[in-house]
Amino acid sequence: MTRAIKANAVPAAPGGAAQPVSVSTWLVLIYVWLLTTTPQVRFGIIADSHFERILVALIVLSLLAGRRIERSLNLATVLLICFFLWALVGYLQSPYQDAVTAVWWIENYWKLMLFYFFLVLGIRSIRDLEVFVIGVAVISFGYQLLSWRDFLAGGSYVYQQGGKRMIGVWSGGGIGAANAYGLLALYSLPFAQYWLMSARRVDMKWLALGSMAVCFASVIFSGSRAAMVCAVVFVLIIYGKRLLNVRLLLTLAVGGAIAFSVMPEHLRHRYFDLILVNQDAVSREGADRLAEESAQSRKQGLLDGFSLAQRRPIFGYGPGASALARAEVGDTNIPVAGDDPEALQLHNLYGQVMAETGFVGTSIFAALVAATLIQLRKARRVRLDTAEATKIVNGVAGLISMTIVLLLIYGLTAHSLYRFYWLVLFAVHVVLMDLIIDDKSKAGRRY
Repeated sequence: MTRAIKANAVPAAPGGAAQPVSVSTWLVLIYVWLLTTTPQVRFGIIADSHFERILVALIVLSLLAGRRIERSLNLATVLLICFFLWALVGYLQSPYQDAVTAVWWIENYWKLMLFYFFLVLGIRSIRDLEVFVIGVAVISFGYQLLSWRDFLAGGSYVYQQGGKRMIGVWSGGGIGAANAYGLLALYSLPFAQYWLMSARRVDMKWLALGSMAVCFASVIFSGSRAAMVCAVVFVLIIYGKRLLNVRLLLTLAVGGAIAFSVMPEHLRHRYFDLILVNQDAVSREGADRLAEESAQSRKQGLLDGFSLAQRRPIFGYGPGASALARAEVGDTNIPVAGDDPEALQLHNLYGQVMAETGFVGTSIFAALVAATLIQLRKARRVRLDTAEATKIVNGVAGLISMTIVLLLIYGLTAHSLYRFYWLVLFAVHVVLMDLIIDDKSKAGRRY
């Protein structure tokens, strides 16, 4: 794309010194902290003081204050705008506009779209990009440590499927809080791994390694089997070729033994039932039966989503409406999700996108993900003007690709379409491609 969005840039530091991190990058990291930790749920003063509005105003001022740079209108941005507009039209013609989740979407998702553009315009250099990516890992690490402190003190949990499942300390609880916390830890894993690989000091490497360990522990104690499977996939992809190393195998074996020894019995049953089914050891009554039914509902969510899309193939039922619309094709004995919007959720990303945006919206979303992954594949092999810049760009491209793959796998069991994680990944990808193009143009080459 040749059209350009104008933004502001921090000029290069003189004498080859390290370029300072832009103010806008720090501000968008604060926004990431706000979205990740949701402190307004616990601390009313944050909501009452309109902290988010003040932050948005500061970000806008920071973008207007600097010098201008060119931002290319990436294909991913075009497709994301098209998907948002398609979903908006779907909402306007939806018969379920009063659904709790539909109301949430119309009141909040446009803010997340603004957040996307703040990221695209606010991260202005390779230095900014690296600080942002590590900053995401640090924010999640800090929040998980707070959650662990509260969990070990007897809080930050919900009682589901026969035992305590860990949640975020400021999440406010709810039926989906444990899975949401597991997803946060899973999403943070590739960022923590990048932090580990890019750290130059020994103490930073240990901190990053601790961040990864906490992410794994959070996934385990959240009780999210989908997040657990994805975490295993992450290990196999990242370290698969090195698993023949005796030292690494011993480390993993010791870590696994420690994790198993401290894992509550209900979590052992929950996870190891994925591999072994021992009818003598594991009862199929109560909690285990509920867990089995929960897993089965994920498969049915995909089928129900496809059936709903067949009924309204163009625009679907509108964002956030699939829970109520499901009653049209699902089990009529299941009560409609009025007070509890989670009761009839499809719990499947692919069923959700088909039901809520139709086959056309599904095609746009699929094109968005495909275009992003294809461009990132090229970015993982690109060579820039300096070895340091090449290392950062290649590493971030791999990080974003990995996280998208994990979210796609996780989506088999979760209605995660409107999580802000997607927008972070798409925005970082767009920034990455712009920085590559800028580097090539300065060198007189075309990318």
